[in-house]
Amino acid sequence: MNACQITPYQQEQGAATLFFSIIILGLVTYVTFYSSKTVLMEQKISANEYRAEQAFESAEAGLQSLTTFLASATPTQLNQINAVATTGSTITANSGTPLITVPATIPTPTFRFSNMTVGPPLILDATITGTSDDNIAQRSICITISGIDNLPNVPTAPLISRGSALVVGSGTVHNPEGEMTIWSGGEVDLSSSGTIATETVNQTDANYPNCVDYNHATYPCSVVASSRKDSKNMDIIEYDASLANLSQDAFFENFFGVSREVYKATRVTKYFANEAAFDLSNDADLTDEVIWIEGNVASIGNRNIGCTLHGSGATLNTVDTCTSSPQPASIFIVNGDLDLGGGNANFYGLVFVTGSVTAGGNNRVEGTVIAYQNSGSGGSLDIWYSSKVLNQTRGAGGGSNAQATGSWRDFSCP
Repeated sequence: MNACQITPYQQEQGAATLFFSIIILGLVTYVTFYSSKTVLMEQKISANEYRAEQAFESAEAGLQSLTTFLASATPTQLNQINAVATTGSTITANSGTPLITVPATIPTPTFRFSNMTVGPPLILDATITGTSDDNIAQRSICITISGIDNLPNVPTAPLISRGSALVVGSGTVHNPEGEMTIWSGGEVDLSSSGTIATETVNQTDANYPNCVDYNHATYPCSVVASSRKDSKNMDIIEYDASLANLSQDAFFENFFGVSREVYKATRVTKYFANEAAFDLSNDADLTDEVIWIEGNVASIGNRNIGCTLHGSGATLNTVDTCTSSPQPASIFIVNGDLDLGGGNANFYGLVFVTGSVTAGGNNRVEGTVIAYQNSGSGGSLDIWYSSKVLNQTRGAGGGSNAQATGSWRDFSCP
């Protein structure tokens, strides 16, 4: 039998095959390792993106829940938030005080507050931090929430009329906070009024000037007689061209900051298409509201608007006698003429009439009466000015909160 011989050429060929096989195996191993590493990296990136998205959704859910909470927050709850803002502490959703709830399916966010003004209107800086469900990722949103002000320019006089003002009978205009009682773009006629037509703050009051501040324990100050039927004093401003020259829209915007159309669409909480619709309403539904009646109103009767105390038939005798806290003052707007008739209506807040207002009977207002055309009173119309009451109306109807323009950000949060 012949022996198998391997030539040098065959030896070289086998070595080359082995060499290339090792190279190919190395390349395949490297590619496999690199591909596995890439897939692993992509998985990590995808997981991180998912966590970040989860954390962001948690923060957004917290912001939405906070906005909803503030829209119906009670004074106690607002004070609780103010306490958190003052101490710089953090509260957790679904368990903190106050209790701000988010859906159970959302990772629980936390809240930090600062620079709070309880208002009205409410102003609050908030930082909402959301987390992923494994608490690895965090995202924060910071924002300023600002309440929409129903009355950005609070009147400073009890009776304001772009046209003339007529005070008749035993009614009196009182201002326990200042020296101005009637501001008119036309004539102020006191010739048919009672002995005393207006009263101003008593500067000899033992608590003056502290009693002018409605946050002070001694508020309000006592009053002293000023203008009479036979003499007008400095508390009355008449023929003011800056008032008389305002258009109806400009007059409205001077106090409310926006046009009638915008105000009606965004601020009004109780809208009545006419006087008949208003007549069907209950007094209990007219407290802490922004009320709008379209068209002329010929009679109010014995309605009580803006203070639950009136509902029992009580008559207010001194300023600031509505006992509920906070006082549920209302803004009462008539887009037309208002005739109070011979009833005994009581108003607690702001009465604004785009036409003329005529008062008979025994009517009382705590706050301010404003008329675009003329104002006239017969019988007994008592108007007690109160900046405290007027400031209550700025958040009437629960108020609406909005994110301050340009305040939202998800970076550099405190």
